[in-house]
Amino acid sequence: MRLEIAEGPSDELQQQLADGDIDACLLYSAHLRRGLDHVRIAPVRLRLMLPANHRLADRDEIALAELSDEPAILTSLRPARDLAENLMRHAGVEPVAGWSMANVETIRAMVARGLGYSVLVGRPHGDRTYDGLPLIYRRIADELPENAVVLACVRGGQTTAALKALTDFCVREFGEAGRPVQ
Repeated sequence: MRLEIAEGPSDELQQQLADGDIDACLLYSAHLRRGLDHVRIAPVRLRLMLPANHRLADRDEIALAELSDEPAILTSLRPARDLAENLMRHAGVEPVAGWSMANVETIRAMVARGLGYSVLVGRPHGDRTYDGLPLIYRRIADELPENAVVLACVRGGQTTAALKALTDFCVREFGEAGRPVQ
C-alpha cells in the first residue's frame, strides 16, 4: 500500500474529499462538515499558551475573561481561528487585536516574547521555542465544546482495504488507548 499525505486547512481537505481527490482526512470534529462518515481517534482540548513570566503563570486553570485586556496571537488558518474566536466570544471575551499567522512555531515565539497569549488545540510536547525561550500551557477554566481528532471519509463510500488499514493504524498509533489525553 502507498500512502500520500496532503496537508492543508480542514475546509480545503474536506472539499478534496468531496471531490474524490483524497480518500480520507484527519481533522478536528469541531471542523467536520455534515454528510461525512468519521471515526473518532482521540479527544483534544483547547489550551492557553502563555509566556513563562505571565502574571497568571502560577495557576493551573485560567478563565478566558482574565485575559480580556491582553492581545491574542491566533492562527490565521480557518476554521481553527474561527473556533478560537467563537470560544472566546462565548466566554464573553472579544479578542483584542494582536498578531495572526499560520505557523504554530512563529506563534509560540511571539507568545514566549510576551507579545500576547494564544489559544491552541492540545499541547505541544516541549516547553521551549526553537530559540530556547520558555512557554507555559494552562487549561481553560471555561466550559468548552467537545472536540476530537477524527478520520473522515465520504458517507456511503466504499471501505477499501487501504482505508481500513489507515483507520486501524490511526486508532492504534494516535488513539486514546494507553496514551495521555492532552
